[in-house]
Amino acid sequence: MTPRTLATTLVLAASLVASACGGSSTRSAPTSTPVTSPTVAATSTAAPADSPSAVATPVTPTSTATPAPPLTTPFDDASDPVAMLLSFYDAVNRHEYARAYRYLRAPTVTEAAFAAGYADTVQAFAILRPASGIDAAAGNRRMVVAAIIDAVTANGSRQRFAGCYSTWRAAEGVSENPRDVSWHIEEAQIAPVAVTGPIPGLLDHGCDAYADRVANFGTPFALRSTPLFAAAAFFDAIHRQDFERARSYVIEGKRPPLAEFRPAWANASNLTPVIGPVIATEGAAGTVYARARAIFVDDAGVARFGMCAQLQRSNMPATPGGDPRDNDWSLASTGLDVAAVSDPARALALACH
Repeated sequence: MTPRTLATTLVLAASLVASACGGSSTRSAPTSTPVTSPTVAATSTAAPADSPSAVATPVTPTSTATPAPPLTTPFDDASDPVAMLLSFYDAVNRHEYARAYRYLRAPTVTEAAFAAGYADTVQAFAILRPASGIDAAAGNRRMVVAAIIDAVTANGSRQRFAGCYSTWRAAEGVSENPRDVSWHIEEAQIAPVAVTGPIPGLLDHGCDAYADRVANFGTPFALRSTPLFAAAAFFDAIHRQDFERARSYVIEGKRPPLAEFRPAWANASNLTPVIGPVIATEGAAGTVYARARAIFVDDAGVARFGMCAQLQRSNMPATPGGDPRDNDWSLASTGLDVAAVSDPARALALACH
């Protein structure tokens, strides 16, 4: 499979459709600029750093990569855009193309054509960063997410794609279709990029084409209505070096003093967080708990640190008659460990072991 094949599949399969909840969309699709794809890829050969202050060592380019094992059970969660996109790629990695196809709002290609576009892909590893808040307008909810996709092909070569996903769901009470209350991929602007290029810039500018199309574009991400949103909000604050905000997302009683928290995370703010799926959710004594995997990679994509994020929210109504599902999630742990391996996909798979 060529890089152009996967990019074209993504754009066609998730293209913007005019009709939405009985109305017409006035949003036009931005044009993505193709980027020349390299013929070789980079795999991580450097050893993990010993602390967040360590400097990354160079990575030697190679043309092959070994895919990481998938989760033991499928991850199928469309409750927020980040979870939905991780679910999409979980389905792709399991070759469950019918499930992946269902995450598309209104695909313009058949399911068979969609599946054929991934025929040569054995792994797709997603690095996601919310690039906006949730835009609420005319019965629709939209949010854009910057993305880097590292793909491993059947012959072991590695390819990289970058760009932006526009995600959608209907506002509450607008659509009678139960499917519309879940998030879907509405549009994908993804193009091949150099495998050895620095990661931060791709995420910083991946969704620039949407800057004037969604509300709250580029503003601090502070939504915590789901476990992965809470993790994303925490990592956004770390990335912006807003350590007081990040610290505020940690539950009271486990919130370290700012004088300790700031230096512990200061150097990690120069790394890129990679959010993984929620791997466990359970409830006890009026509290709901969740665990999610995360790693931090350097500019070259080498995994430096792993994190098994422990999250929780109260399962008691915040106000009389309120719905406890509306309560914000918080972090119950913020510890970093040296990544088990340097390859990011494998390091993420091992983050909670």
